[in-house]
Amino acid sequence: MPHLDAGQAVQGSDNFGEAMLNSHKEAALALDAGDVIGALQRVALRDDPVSLGIRGTAMARIGDLDRARSLLRQAERGLAAADRLAHARCVLAQAEVQLALRDGGWPASRLGKAYATFLAHGDLWNAAYLKLVEARRAILWNHLDAAEGFLAEHQDDRHPVLSAVAGLLTAHICLRRLRIAEARAALAKAFIDLGPHAAGPLRSELLHAEKLLEAPVAGRRGERRVVPVTPDALRVLNRDNILIVDGTRLGVRLQASVVSLVSRPVLFSLLTSLATAWPAAGLRSDLIRTAFGSRHVDESHRVRLRMEMMRMRRALGNLCNVIATADGYRLDPLHGASVVLLEPLVGTRHPQIMALLGDGEAWSSRAIAEAAGSSRRSVQRALEALRRDGLVLSQGGGPSHRWRTSPVDPITTPMLLPQSGPPTVRD
Repeated sequence: MPHLDAGQAVQGSDNFGEAMLNSHKEAALALDAGDVIGALQRVALRDDPVSLGIRGTAMARIGDLDRARSLLRQAERGLAAADRLAHARCVLAQAEVQLALRDGGWPASRLGKAYATFLAHGDLWNAAYLKLVEARRAILWNHLDAAEGFLAEHQDDRHPVLSAVAGLLTAHICLRRLRIAEARAALAKAFIDLGPHAAGPLRSELLHAEKLLEAPVAGRRGERRVVPVTPDALRVLNRDNILIVDGTRLGVRLQASVVSLVSRPVLFSLLTSLATAWPAAGLRSDLIRTAFGSRHVDESHRVRLRMEMMRMRRALGNLCNVIATADGYRLDPLHGASVVLLEPLVGTRHPQIMALLGDGEAWSSRAIAEAAGSSRRSVQRALEALRRDGLVLSQGGGPSHRWRTSPVDPITTPMLLPQSGPPTVRD
């Protein structure tokens, strides 16, 4: 949460008596020290805007995010004219609560104004922290270029916590880009910055990120079984002369060349069948049943299959050819490449959604749609299918409706999400 800086948190609040001013300072100091209960005891019965902001921050720290958001909104309205700096801190706190709630809305313009306010008042700690919050949101939505831009704007390396958070986010970006050595170096620096005796959620996040570097991220289809693939192994596959049909990102790549088939599920289904059969050909009857779901094959299905294969040749023209055989079709990778099929660790047709939900948090369908680059209607249909399969759970209703993974199921790591374009922002 934003640093309240007790010495400045209530500057300009001349309408409050000396006792109230002292309560605000003591509450802010308690929050900075991690004493949430102590902070609440000092402002629990007050309804002035500064007290509401402190209570909202405290409620966020104990996990009551809906209540925290409500309190912070009230505080922001009350501080809009009275105290610009405290108002900016409320905006930042609300943004972090929205991030924790996986809310698809994002106050981009208001955060820009808050950042300018922090700089104007010399609050460099919160200015840097704001950029880290924006970078964290961009990473969750898999906008890695935008996240790197926010981290580049983060200039305050003097505070160990800020430096450790920046290192953690850098490690996540490097992990998703399969720059494993750089990810390990960023995590090592973050542990050093945080110090050997520091504890709490940030240290837990660093330890979790360290485990992700060694955890399997996909399965490689073999002759008899699926072999787990770690980030290091995936990096080697990307470097070698191998055509990777990636069921986790719904695409195909050969070294630096990548073709996404996220919006073309029929083509990707056919490509998966051909990769499974490679180096042999996939039978026409099997391809039709797999891609079109038809039990009885007739001439119309064969015509449709020929059309889909023409589309596949155009889509994969610079990576692979598709050769018609007497009884089916066969992949013929260019440059003598071999073919490897990667599958998600969770057996589902919607690995991107499972990857997003893999952080264990509850997401709204709107946020999932934005992060996955799909329509909200398509995401809702996919979520219902996953719920019927027992892979996800729904909770709440109306605006509070959220989705999360079933706790007994393994999760595909989010590093395998396809990188989307610039983030969608709205107030």
